[in-house]
Amino acid sequence: MEQAELEALYEQFKVLAASEFNDTKFGIHGAISRDTFDKCFIPNTHLRPPAPNLIYDRMFNFYDTKGDGLVDFEEFAIGVSYTNNNKSKTPEKLRRVFKGYDLNDDGYVERKDFLRMFKAFYSLSKVLVRDIVASLGDELYEQGHMDQALNGRQPISAVFTSSIPPAGRSWDKPESANKDDEDEESNSPVVLPSSKDHMTPEDLAKAHGRSPTPESRSENERERTIESLRRSDFWTLAPEESEDLMIPDEEKDVGSEVLFHMAMRGINELLDLLFKEKEKAAVEVRLEDVPAQKESEKACDPESKTETKAEENINEEANGTVEVENKKNENEPDSSSSNSSKKEEKDKEKEKENLTAIREEIKQRGGEGRLSYEEFEKIMTGSDSGRLEFVGTWTELASF
Repeated sequence: MEQAELEALYEQFKVLAASEFNDTKFGIHGAISRDTFDKCFIPNTHLRPPAPNLIYDRMFNFYDTKGDGLVDFEEFAIGVSYTNNNKSKTPEKLRRVFKGYDLNDDGYVERKDFLRMFKAFYSLSKVLVRDIVASLGDELYEQGHMDQALNGRQPISAVFTSSIPPAGRSWDKPESANKDDEDEESNSPVVLPSSKDHMTPEDLAKAHGRSPTPESRSENERERTIESLRRSDFWTLAPEESEDLMIPDEEKDVGSEVLFHMAMRGINELLDLLFKEKEKAAVEVRLEDVPAQKESEKACDPESKTETKAEENINEEANGTVEVENKKNENEPDSSSSNSSKKEEKDKEKEKENLTAIREEIKQRGGEGRLSYEEFEKIMTGSDSGRLEFVGTWTELASF
């Protein structure tokens, strides 16, 4: 930031710094409070005062890095420099973006945090777009009718003869409009066949239902099972998880909009670049723990104990037969099978160690699929950084 820009920011800051604050570094006895910040930085909408929104809180925290509820001049100048250069990926900029998504301030982020922010951003964007369209419509209407009234020969009252369109739609969509010639397999239209753009609670539950786990343990089906469980568990926000999203009353139904779920699907595809590896590992651990849980349940069940004892007797007889056959073949060792069995044992042992490490990591971080700042920074500055530029989009609203 050049000297002239810094001096201009200093003059502007002195006007906004209405709260008492002892800044020994710059000699300014004032700082920007949250109330002043909301009046000067929050985007202008038709809602006054603006309805609460999670994005507003994260915007203020983007500047208030000390967490004292005030923005001093140093925080103000650095924050403005980062918002004016949105494509920068300096460690300090990324750390501020990371803290913006770290909603519970525990040092880790997960997909749920990003989906919360996206839902709040989507809600705010609807209000902003609505205001922009309304203002443009008013300007065009006023200009066109003004020209007609001044230049035409009709009386001024003729300008106001047009009928007012109805507030809602009452027509039904024709049968032919429900088919998509380009993609007949598409099951996610922006507008439903009923001409409604909102889903019912039953439709939402059906769309987010968990797919059944296949019994087959083949590699391909196992991968499909893991991916199906990962998407059903991590790609959606449960109702209880979104209660703390401070969405205005008129936007509370945003989660039932078909367009919202179309956008959410695209966001989830991009968020896989950040979270897929961790989430997949967590699902694999869960699948490996299922047989152990079933064994422990059988051990506690008296009826299963009797069945288990009978199975052990059968296994002992089978093992006895196998031992006799092994003794016959002791003089004919197979080196290739021995080497392959050793390799398999090593691979199983290594996989077991990896699963144990993943369990410990999940326990330490307090949840599945969570990233530390170091992991977040590595991905954001890696080969996929260009596809992840949307992650810091919300900071543009905090520009001055």
